[in-house]
Amino acid sequence: MPKPQPADFYTPIERITEHNLLHRLLIGIEKFKSTREEKDKEIEKLPSAVREFMISVDHGIEHSRQVLERAAEILSQCPNLLRHSSLADIRPRDIKALLTWAALLHDFTRFLGYNLKGHQLASAQLALACFISSKQESATELYAMIRRHDYLSPIIDGENLPELFLNHPLAEVFRLVDKTSLPPVKEIERYYLAGKNWGNVFFKPELTYEERFDYSRGTKHWDQINHFLNLFAIQASDWAYDETRRLYRQWEMKDGGRLLAVKKIFQLAEQEGLSSAQSKQINDILEEFFKRFNLLFYYNALDL
Repeated sequence: MPKPQPADFYTPIERITEHNLLHRLLIGIEKFKSTREEKDKEIEKLPSAVREFMISVDHGIEHSRQVLERAAEILSQCPNLLRHSSLADIRPRDIKALLTWAALLHDFTRFLGYNLKGHQLASAQLALACFISSKQESATELYAMIRRHDYLSPIIDGENLPELFLNHPLAEVFRLVDKTSLPPVKEIERYYLAGKNWGNVFFKPELTYEERFDYSRGTKHWDQINHFLNLFAIQASDWAYDETRRLYRQWEMKDGGRLLAVKKIFQLAEQEGLSSAQSKQINDILEEFFKRFNLLFYYNALDL
């Protein structure tokens, strides 16, 4: 029986299987961790992590496919960005491969147990390790694309837009792709499913505004409402290039836009069995969020 072959750098996403992905990741794990004990620990978790990744509907291969479809759409609308000097020597075939592996690996370490904060660096390091021996320059670019893919905005992250996105326009494209792979209302649904899978409480009425909106405290105390707020925290000004700012504005209005996303939050609240008083409290939280941070989206959700 022939030995299973790992997926290579140019394997299209349609040909990614549980087995060839596992064998590519086994190559990466050997370089991802420094000690034998750490390597063995990750290798032991890897088969079940890959299996879960292949069936997950929120951060698994289904999300990777959505991201890659969106990437093709966005690249077709960014002719000026593709002329950036840093992309001049990258062949279209390599750009497609970079986007494929960024789509596959950017969230993968969450399946290995890394948390929301730690998985960006861990996934970037694992992706680098998977290809550093065979495609060194591409592996370095892949690392940059994944390293800060969950940067949202100064409000949430407590820092201005990192220079990484100016130096690596593909990282900017990938961040936009990841954050807009589905219309706003579908993103709320995806956040909700992810929260359910990670065991997050839908609503914690006891949280004060100070506790909700002090983002320096991390995310451990968050409920799902806090995660939903992330969708509205990003503004067009939080992107590095004119083309990505324009595309983000278009996405904000797609398929009912953010207003329909707000409606979905209240539909989910009803589905979760919340009372009308609790729905009013959620509405107050949303209004306070937009007022406090002077965001360009305001409404009375209960009048929608």
